[in-house]
Amino acid sequence: MIRIVILEKKKNFVSDLVDYLQGDTEVDTFAASSPYAAETELNRSGTGILIVGPSQPFESAVELVEKLNREGRSLGCILVVDEPSAELLKQALRSGFRDVVDSNPGEIVEAIDRIKALNPVAVAVGGD
Repeated sequence: MIRIVILEKKKNFVSDLVDYLQGDTEVDTFAASSPYAAETELNRSGTGILIVGPSQPFESAVELVEKLNREGRSLGCILVVDEPSAELLKQALRSGFRDVVDSNPGEIVEAIDRIKALNPVAVAVGGD
């Protein structure tokens, strides 16, 4: 089972993504509206994937991901943006995000699949 924490304030984004993921029986989702709530849930579950939604301020997302990386966490972090750019991609990857995608649910699922393929044990709850 893979724990996916979705950090996003817009409920429609979260509900659309959860609905899209609903068919995957290996996925357990948690919606967080603040970086603190996301970090708390990731600390509780130990491993998983963090998806940062497009309404989250980039700076606070970077702070959270950098902190999780400094702690040596086995996470895959995905940044969802409305308008990807080369500069944003560069900053996100340097901060520790594994992928940057637009808000298309299909692209988000592809990013999740890439993370699962890179490190399947680390993203499985209890697999670390």
